[in-house]
Amino acid sequence: LFSSSRVAIDPDDGSIKWHFQTTPHDGWDYDGVNELISFDYKEKGKTVKAAATADRNGFFYVLNRENGDFIRGFPFVDKITWAEGLDPKTGRPIFKDGGRPGDPSAMEGSKGEVVVAQPAFLGGKNWMPM
Repeated sequence: LFSSSRVAIDPDDGSIKWHFQTTPHDGWDYDGVNELISFDYKEKGKTVKAAATADRNGFFYVLNRENGDFIRGFPFVDKITWAEGLDPKTGRPIFKDGGRPGDPSAMEGSKGEVVVAQPAFLGGKNWMPM
């Protein structure tokens, strides 16, 4: 459930307060566990306590850090082949047909279909801090 996710934990009791998954059903190994940068996001006269992250999947996300709600997201790499973009309401990726690695168990032989995925397996952003 929480792979490729940002998870908020209450430090007092250890309970999970919210999570936001950047790459659901991740078949590309974009296990984005990169840092969140906290800041105040101002838009239309309102200030929201926000957090931003550049994910391995090639998208940059801005989230409400109090409840995990998606605020906005956009590509920050030159090319993304596995998704057409992000749903503007939920932030979930809009998967491209033919962009997901094949299931080897569903194919003849021992290999699935070849898929060119960009960003590559190291991701749009790896472990180096922003």
